[in-house]
Amino acid sequence: MNALIEEGIVLRETVALAEISDNNGTLVQIRVTGRVLCAYQVVLIVNKRLAVQRDSSNRQVVRGIAYEYHAFIRTTNPRRALLRYDDSHDMLHRHFFDSNGKELERSPRSIPLDSLPRMDLVIREAVALAGGPALPEEWMTRDDLPWS
Repeated sequence: MNALIEEGIVLRETVALAEISDNNGTLVQIRVTGRVLCAYQVVLIVNKRLAVQRDSSNRQVVRGIAYEYHAFIRTTNPRRALLRYDDSHDMLHRHFFDSNGKELERSPRSIPLDSLPRMDLVIREAVALAGGPALPEEWMTRDDLPWS
């Protein structure tokens, strides 16, 4: 996040981690929630849940169990949707929107969990869709990414 702030892509953020423990005090889940205010009037809502379990070697293993990244332009009324990644309907997928924020017919498109982009790439993608700097060419041409 610091690199995005230094680049002027992220202006402010309220993303926070909350640790959830069971009755015995054992960490069982981490929630990542908040908003990221970006350049070009882009807002990204983040809502992720990560399960924490012990493996056979008693090491903590963290696994994503619920995802939502929803980006929109905040100055339009109604606000203009840019992108959405989520796992509602029991599948991880990406929603696509046209330049007016209307969801496209090919949307949503299922994506494999290992292709879910990191939050910094989602932020860069949303800002690029709003007219900001384009994503680097090497990211745009990769076959394993959801926007390809």
